[in-house]
Amino acid sequence: MIPMKQLTLYILVLLFVACKKEGGTPAVSGIKPAVLYSSTTELVLKSTDRKTVALQLVWDEAILASDEPMAQSALKNKIEIAADPSFSAVTKSIEQVASSLSYTHEQLNNLVTGMGFLPDEKNVFYVRIASRLGTNTDWLYSNVIALTVTAYQPVEDAAYLYLSNKEFTQFPWKLCSRKEDGFYDGFVRLDQWYNFYLTNAESASAPLIYGSYPLDGSQYILYSGADRWNCWTSKGGYLYLTADVNKLAWKETSVESLTVTGDFNGWSATATPMVYDQTAKVWKATITTTVAEQWGIKVLINGSWTWFFGAAEGDGNCALYTADGTGFAYNKIGTHTLILDLSDPKQFKYHVE
Repeated sequence: MIPMKQLTLYILVLLFVACKKEGGTPAVSGIKPAVLYSSTTELVLKSTDRKTVALQLVWDEAILASDEPMAQSALKNKIEIAADPSFSAVTKSIEQVASSLSYTHEQLNNLVTGMGFLPDEKNVFYVRIASRLGTNTDWLYSNVIALTVTAYQPVEDAAYLYLSNKEFTQFPWKLCSRKEDGFYDGFVRLDQWYNFYLTNAESASAPLIYGSYPLDGSQYILYSGADRWNCWTSKGGYLYLTADVNKLAWKETSVESLTVTGDFNGWSATATPMVYDQTAKVWKATITTTVAEQWGIKVLINGSWTWFFGAAEGDGNCALYTADGTGFAYNKIGTHTLILDLSDPKQFKYHVE
């Protein structure tokens, strides 16, 4: 007969063996650290290349040595960035699933200036990969890469992009990023084949000047390099221009007509056209009403019910819509002139005379 103490020990051993065989915790015998690589080790950051990739970090992940198969995802990785090689103070720590990370000139410039690096001065920062299996284990570190970087003076996205002539002596129109998201738009009046640039200041020495990419067939690609070509329009006339500095592209749409619609003309899309006054840079239309407009009025662009000017916050303002929206207030009775001023794309205005 087996003593009770010995029997208990025997049962525990059997349970441990069963656990090992039926999916128990694998035994990890070792972890080889990650190996980090960099696309370059010396960078001169440029405001003119803000949206292009400046640095790419790639690494071979740490390797688990286990007596049973274990998912590599069990291993947690993070990129650490510091201003000193001992990493006494980690400036930036980024958990990363993929085994690579890229920075544009703008992203890296924001990072290093946030570390206190001054523009136009060479500085060094350090990068490594930290890996561990669980929260109760120590971090294992990769090799350290030293990166020399020269930052630039940060350039804020302007509220406007100014349309300049080829000589940078005139800035007759401007586009606005109303949502401050890098998408600019506005209405302009240009001659056919007009040559222009888009700048973030009304100056020939603007910090940022966009032209077109210097390659045939690249008219609508925005490019700020020193070898840029000027942009040009083959359409001419009154145009709606958009410029997306995130996608580095611009576009033109001809405005063939603006028409006023409301109760006064049975919501006709063609009965009350507006006429452009090129000297005053405004659109005008004569409107005759017998009662105040109950639902307001709309100004349709190219006769479209999904592209028009309607209600906006503030008296005398109207907003550009590309979907359903209400009309703007019109309370005049009798014959009056509606004047629409689109010269400032940040705030489209109207008034009645």
